[in-house]
Amino acid sequence: MEFNKVTVGFVVQHFVEGPNGKSICDKQEFVAGDDCSYEDAETGEILSDLPDYKYQPYDMVQRSFNCHYCGIEAEGESFSIGEIEFCSEKCLCTWKASNENYE
Repeated sequence: MEFNKVTVGFVVQHFVEGPNGKSICDKQEFVAGDDCSYEDAETGEILSDLPDYKYQPYDMVQRSFNCHYCGIEAEGESFSIGEIEFCSEKCLCTWKASNENYE
């Protein structure tokens, strides 16, 4: 049987003042709650009997990327043009200013 375990939880985000005065999220934490339900993977129907399964820990990992402009490996909030990512608005603005055809 294939099923989904649906867990209700929270995300706690920490903000710092960015280079232009606008606050940016520099890290976040995922907090799983105790409220879980189990649903059939095909139909989405809630299962009345708790399935027997091996416990899987909640390993929520903050994604990381390399800034297109400065090359720094960064985590958390990013700014982008299309698929090009920047570690801060300062890098994004500096890159835009030095590249006429950024759109």
